[in-house]
Parts: sequence; structure tokens; C-alpha cells
Amino acid sequence: MSVIAVDADGAYAGMISDWSQVFTLRRLRRLPLAASKYEDMSPAARHFYALGLGNSALIDAVHRFIQKNSVDSEQLSYAPDYSDALQQMYKHSLDSNAEPPRLLCDGRSTVMLTLLKELGIESRLVFLYQDLPGWLNQHTVLEVFNPDSQYWQTHDLASGVYYAHGPSGIRVNAESILFDDRDDIWGCPVDGGSCSAEAAQFGLPYFEALRYGYTQEVWVNPDRFDLSARFTQQGYGTLAEYIGGRSPQQVIFRLDSLFKPRA
Repeated sequence: MSVIAVDADGAYAGMISDWSQVFTLRRLRRLPLAASKYEDMSPAARHFYALGLGNSALIDAVHRFIQKNSVDSEQLSYAPDYSDALQQMYKHSLDSNAEPPRLLCDGRSTVMLTLLKELGIESRLVFLYQDLPGWLNQHTVLEVFNPDSQYWQTHDLASGVYYAHGPSGIRVNAESILFDDRDDIWGCPVDGGSCSAEAAQFGLPYFEALRYGYTQEVWVNPDRFDLSARFTQQGYGTLAEYIGGRSPQQVIFRLDSLFKPRA
């Protein structure tokens, strides 16, 4: 950084000071959430706490637990944080004759968020939007901040996979899937098995636009999603009207493009 002089037209006229000393920025670790006190934990959280797993293994174990102990044929009514569905899952894990909760992608993702929060691991719901003729297709995934890697990773609770960059095997966040080449994104089954492009095919088409939780800020890849499209089978509204309701002007769009213009 330095101080310069400008002329009457605002153009560069010369240096007033020398350049300041060059500093190197150092990336600091993200502070973890505080886990709930053991006595305040749900039975399910106590179970996972007692396993003594590292963060990476714990995240995948929670995902597997939800896949195994819920049914995705429909979604019934539960508490806003789905803590009652979590309790029902835990009972089913102890007794296979107990009724498991019936949850779709949003419910399963919220259960995982609630359980991870008790264990001191940060996560956030990611609502995905796909532009289909006359219809706004929607899906929900969960983005988890892994304290070990210090990066966000995306878990799809509907298909039982996390997403990774195929050639490297590095887990990826939702924004990378939205704006990068999806041919390089693979799905990795949390219950074991090899990562593959085929395992990612259920969820990838939804990554055209997204928002983190119940916010008014939407990230859009304009090469995939037409912001001017009106969804004739859903009230003839646009994406802004669908999210913003009576105040679509309050919706903020963050745009990027997969196909960058050449210099």
C-alpha cells in the first residue's frame, strides 16, 4: 500500500510515499461450535459422543445412521428441528420393530444438522433449485464444516452420498458443484463402495441455483438457470417471486458462470 498524488483531472501524478512493507496473510482455523453438555444431549448424541470418533469419521457415521433408520417414501409432520424424528430414529436403531420416521431430503438434512450441532459440528441447509419447463424443481442437501479439513463438504441425504472432486477425491462444497464442471464431481456412498460419476447423478441436476438456509440471497449459475423463467405450474412466478413472496425485490442474486469469457 502507498499514497499517490493525482492531478486536477483525477489522473495519476506521482508517488507521495513509499510502498508499505509486504505482509503475508495466514489462514486461521475456523472456531468450532461448542458441543452440548453431556447431560443435555439427546440419547442419539450421547451414543455418538461415546464412540470417540474423529470428526471426519463422526460426520459420515451420523449420515449412515440417518440413512439406515428412516424411510424416504414420504414426509410426515415433525418439530421444526426434527428432534422428535431423531428420537424415533434412535429407538429404531435399538429395536428394528420400532417405527422409523418418514422423511424426505429436507427432513433428513435437518435431522443431521440437529444431531451434529449437539456434537459441536457446524452445518447448514442448502436449498437447490432446478429450472424445468413450467416447473421449479427443488432439493435439499446439507453442507458440513469438517474441523479436520477446515473445509465445507456436501452430503446428499436422499441418495446417501457425499460429493467429491473425482480425479482428486477431495470433498467439495455446494458452491463448487454449482459453478464448476459437474463432469468432475463424483458421488461417494457413505455406507461404503467406490466413488463414481454414476453415484452423483441423482443430485447433480439440481445444482443450478442455491441458497443457504432461509435467506434472501441466492447463488445462480446463469448457464444452467434462466432467471427470467416463469413457472406456469407454480403460480406463474419467477424464482425471485417464489423465494421473496410479496417482496421479490428483496431477493439478492449472486451470479457466476461456468463458461468464462476468454480474454
